[in-house]
Amino acid sequence: MNQEKDRRTYCRECNLKPTQVVIKNRIFQLNDISNEGVGVLVNGEEKAFHLGERIEKICLPSRGGEVTLSGVVTHMSRTDAAIVCGIRFLFKSSDEFDAVSRFMEDIMVESA
Repeated sequence: MNQEKDRRTYCRECNLKPTQVVIKNRIFQLNDISNEGVGVLVNGEEKAFHLGERIEKICLPSRGGEVTLSGVVTHMSRTDAAIVCGIRFLFKSSDEFDAVSRFMEDIMVESA
């Protein structure tokens, strides 16, 4: 479990390739990701999400095709540049968890 937590922390702090995800049939820029959820930038769309909202379709682009998950909005944070919406994944199977892990590997920028 500690190893999983360390990996999650690392992925939140590492550099990510610019990646867009589709949530509620709208495109959002990925801000961060962990095995537990995503943070997306909600520029100028304050009413795009609300706390506690259940989202049935979160689409992550992947090498093997699209990964579609459900989730729940857990936080909204305002920065100088944008609003960040945090969404916790609601996994229905271990396959979904594994797909998110592969997606994270795909979008991480390798350090030189």
